[in-house]
Amino acid sequence: MPLDLSLGAGIALRVRGNGARFKCILRDSDEWNGVAWTASFNTRRGESVVRLPFSSFVPTRFAKTIPDSPPLNTRDIKAMQLSLSKFEYDGGLNPTFKEGP
Repeated sequence: MPLDLSLGAGIALRVRGNGARFKCILRDSDEWNGVAWTASFNTRRGESVVRLPFSSFVPTRFAKTIPDSPPLNTRDIKAMQLSLSKFEYDGGLNPTFKEGP
């Protein structure tokens, strides 16, 4: 069931961080390889609240920005995902990414 987040200005996440940079991804479509609305955020050690305004979400597909994309439909959020990615946007690297053990 889709979420209607249109009455809000963004998302707040309570996270227990480790200093890494993560992505919050929203999807407003059921399309398998559709637009992934992405906002990167840094964590710090311990618990904190991260606030991500909807205006900070960037339309992407496979970590590449999509110019001229229609706006995020906050009335019809189909999925939310948290991701630790090696990549930022358009070939840039996540400055805090470290490979596993």
